[in-house]
Amino acid sequence: MFISKIGIENYRNFKKFECELKQFTLIIGENNIGKTNLIKAISLIISPEFSSIRYRQLSIDDINYSAVQSFKVKVLKALNDEISPDQVEFPEVSVSITLADFDDKQKSVVFNWFVDDKYDKATLTYQFYPSQVSLSSMQWFTALKDRIIEGESITTDMIDFPIDTYRYRIFGGNDNNKAFDTFSLSLMRMEFLDAMRDARKELVWQNEHRLLNKVLASKLSNKALSKELLSSISNLNDSIKNDTLVKDLIDEIKEKLESISYGKENQSVDYAFKDINNKDIFKRLCIQYGIEPVSIERNGLGRNNLLYIALVLSQLEHREGYENQPYFRLIAIEEPEAHLHPHLQKHLAYRLSKQLCENFETGNCKEGKDCGLKCKMRQIIVTSHSTHVTCHLSLLNTVILFNNNGEVNNHYILKGLELDKYKQSVYYLSKFLDATNATMFYSRRIILVEGIAEEILIPLFYQRIYQRTLESFGITLVNVRGIAFKHFLEIIKNGFFVKCVAFTDSDSTNGISTNVVKLKRDYEDNSNGVISISVSNQTTFEMDIIDSNRTEQNQVMVLSALKACHPNLTEEYKAMHNGELDVEKCFEIIYSKDKGRNSKSDFAFELLNTITSNPQVEFSVPSYILEGFIFVNG
Repeated sequence: MFISKIGIENYRNFKKFECELKQFTLIIGENNIGKTNLIKAISLIISPEFSSIRYRQLSIDDINYSAVQSFKVKVLKALNDEISPDQVEFPEVSVSITLADFDDKQKSVVFNWFVDDKYDKATLTYQFYPSQVSLSSMQWFTALKDRIIEGESITTDMIDFPIDTYRYRIFGGNDNNKAFDTFSLSLMRMEFLDAMRDARKELVWQNEHRLLNKVLASKLSNKALSKELLSSISNLNDSIKNDTLVKDLIDEIKEKLESISYGKENQSVDYAFKDINNKDIFKRLCIQYGIEPVSIERNGLGRNNLLYIALVLSQLEHREGYENQPYFRLIAIEEPEAHLHPHLQKHLAYRLSKQLCENFETGNCKEGKDCGLKCKMRQIIVTSHSTHVTCHLSLLNTVILFNNNGEVNNHYILKGLELDKYKQSVYYLSKFLDATNATMFYSRRIILVEGIAEEILIPLFYQRIYQRTLESFGITLVNVRGIAFKHFLEIIKNGFFVKCVAFTDSDSTNGISTNVVKLKRDYEDNSNGVISISVSNQTTFEMDIIDSNRTEQNQVMVLSALKACHPNLTEEYKAMHNGELDVEKCFEIIYSKDKGRNSKSDFAFELLNTITSNPQVEFSVPSYILEGFIFVNG
């Protein structure tokens, strides 16, 4: 069993949101897009703090801001008699999860939550709603209206939201009046490692709320201490009693006790381990790690983070005889990459996916044979900002949260790419989306380029024109290393609706090449305005740069860069040509192979250095680049 879908309304930054989930799901996206809020929403239903009413009783800040403001605007209209109070609708918070893929035991537990005749989907819903449904009957509304002074204007800021009238309920299936089985819900366990976790505190047994306490308590549940351990504790007890320092202290306590109490009473005082069978002996345990083990307090943050995650993952294990054995476990981990270097991030990402099964998504699953179907009892959700984590986990399980005109949308990277039809794209993206290029999934705008020359110069062009960096505007530049734009544009076209411009060469002296025409037809014309194919006026990027800077005033930069790459050829050219630059001849110098290779990247680097070193000298950016910048900024 796993949560196959979540629907959220009016919770925090989610106005109306729906997202499919998988047995292992990686959720990525920019900061403050709602990754944490999504997990928090699930925890309103499945929570380790099941008995805590305060935990599910939301505050005003938990209700979507725009929903609250819309409510206040309608209240204001009602106060001004522009509409009837009955037309004012209270915003309600709703979180619904759909459960699927049950084994027989799970079916018997969730039977009352099924929503179809096939018994293959069950739902659980959390609602936060006003206990009084009519605005006109509410005391706060009447009191608010009575406070309005004749002729005085009132604003929405003066309207208090009636949060005190709100209550919550959880129900299974489609009937919100049907009581749900609290015991069944309590056997759905969730562990949440939030991004602000303090691993050091959780790895020692300081009190019953610490993770180590919880894990050891569950491991030891219903299990008596061994005879050998009890014998050791008894011997330790005797040794302590017979120690000279201990005896002296006991005698001193007895003496003071006799002086402040009735002398005839029994003044027997002694030491003993209290209630040995209650496992209190383990409260002094802490974890050490390393070839030369040190205390948790002295460990590095990265090492403690690994220990913490390992301890939580141990909670996933099925334990025979464990009281109230859960039939479903969800583990949600925020930013597992915290404090880890890139290699460990990659390895941890790989191992997290294997917590479901060693054969997870390998095509070698032995379901129904030898594995015991433990994966049916587990689900893992990971959120991350790390491109090292992103590029090392399956794209099939990776969903992006992104802002689309003020609403939070989601898109699985490979959704819409039929595996047979787009096998090449899936393979290409899986291999090509390294830690650098995966940054496109955390951006607000995307620029795609053909090669290293564009990758070097376009960020400089943007900064020279707008006096700000690409990064400051949330723009990611991706070098597709050729003309493989379609693999990336498919992702954007199919649902990752962020603005994207592809800068491509026309590669033809007689107009636009067939490849560019196809790109425009397939993507620019069918993208609802989020994709633009910006094509060079000349055959290549470098030729457009030369053509845009042909005048005597502008050509200084180009000639300086050419000379740095090929001094002899440039001097020969200058001796034979005066006035405006000859585009073809200059490009021949760039493409010259007198060094055994063409020097397009060398020219780009030299031009970068020249422009950076001479900010006062005129330089013109090619017009098709300018047009692309205008589009991506819009």
